Amino acid sequence: MRGAFYGIKYGIRAMLKDDGGSIINTSSVASETGIMGRAGYSATKAGVNGMTRSAAMEYAEDRIRVNLVLPGIVATSM
Repeated sequence: MRGAFYGIKYGIRAMLKDDGGSIINTSSVASETGIMGRAGYSATKAGVNGMTRSAAMEYAEDRIRVNLVLPGIVATSM
C-alpha cells in the first residue's frame, strides 16, 4: 500500500500542474476473493483498491484518471 500511496501522492502533485494525467495501480483478485493463508496480502490489496477508488473520485474533476488492474493468480517458481 505504501508504494501505491506515494505514487498517487506525488503523481497527482505533478499532474495537477500539467492539467491532468493517469495513474494505474496494480492490485490482485485476492483483494476481492481472498486466498487461504494469505490474509495480510488480501487485506493490503483491498486497501489499494479502496485508496484507488477514492482518489479516482476526488481527482476526476481535475482531469486525473486513477484506475486499477486486478490480475489473477499466476503460477511462478515462487
